[in-house]
This record gives sequence, structure tokens and C-alpha cells, in this order.
Amino acid sequence: MQTNYAETDDLTLFNQMKDDDHHAFSTLYDRYKRQLYKHAYQKMGNTEEVEDVIQDLFSSIWFNRKSIYIHTLFSTYLFTSLRNRIIDHYVKSQNQEKYEKLLDHYAHSLNDTDYRIREKLYNEQVKGLIAHFSEKSQEIFHMRIFEELDNGEIAAKLNISEKTVRNNMWMIMSYLRSKLTISAFILFFFGTI
Repeated sequence: MQTNYAETDDLTLFNQMKDDDHHAFSTLYDRYKRQLYKHAYQKMGNTEEVEDVIQDLFSSIWFNRKSIYIHTLFSTYLFTSLRNRIIDHYVKSQNQEKYEKLLDHYAHSLNDTDYRIREKLYNEQVKGLIAHFSEKSQEIFHMRIFEELDNGEIAAKLNISEKTVRNNMWMIMSYLRSKLTISAFILFFFGTI
């Protein structure tokens, strides 16, 4: 005997659905989707969010059909479940927004703080390493790296040749490359890895 799903009551359809009857499930979905949509739209006002919440509700019903026990009317169960999902949605979206703001804040503050700490440590380490060189070489290094002067400007200020500036910078940079880790070298001279 063929079941007339459209005329079957909710409880019977629900019990058939629990026995893996897809038609019973589809009938319940079709029977309530418009009412649930209207109710959810009044509360949420966003078509995509409403569709997601209703889809989630019916997906949950289907996947948990074997363990769901309804002690009231099926419609009461649906609307109560929908209300709970709407509340959960708002809690999650508010928490998500707060969480994203918090992460953004921490990311900026941690990056700034972390960068400043690393920069200070690398500066100290580099200053300690170049202390092995003459005062003139240290001055050339300082002018080139920290004052960002080019070789010609340094040569003119110190009244030396550009070749002397290049040679001094090459010796210091070679020494630093041999003493600093590659990541420390890159972070010190380029500010990023």
C-alpha cells in the first residue's frame, strides 16, 4: 500500500523518517519550511542567515533522527529548535565579532611589541659585533645603516674615498653574516623574514 504523505500526520511522518524514509522527511520539510522561514526572518532579517539556520535545523533533524524523541507536537519541537538556533546564531555572531576584534587588537599590539623587542635585541647584538672594528669603520656602518646615507655621501662627510666606504661596509657585512643567524641578519637589515 502506497502512503499518501501529504495527508499523513506529523507524528506518523516523523516515525517514518526515523525509519530512514526520505519522503516522510521531505514532506515535513515542505510542510514547515515557509512558516519557519517567516518566523526566522522576523527575528533575523537576513535571507542568507535564515536559510542557513533552517538548513542547519533540518540537517540536524535528519542526522539525529534516530535519537530524537518528541514529547509534544512536532511543530512545537520545530519552532523551539528554531528559536534555540536563532539564539545560538546571535551568540556566535556576537562572540565571533568580539573575537575578531580582540584578535586584531592582539595581533597589532603583539606584532608591534615583538618587533620592537627583536629590533632592540638585534641592534644590541650588532653593536656588540661591530665593536671589533675601528671607530672609523663603526662610523661608516652607522651612517650607512642607521642614517641611510649612500656611499658617496659618507665619503664626502668623512673625507675618504667611496672605495674605502665600500671596503669597510663589505668587511663589516661579511663579518655580521658569519656571526648572525640568517633570520637575525634578514630581520635586522630588512625588517622582515
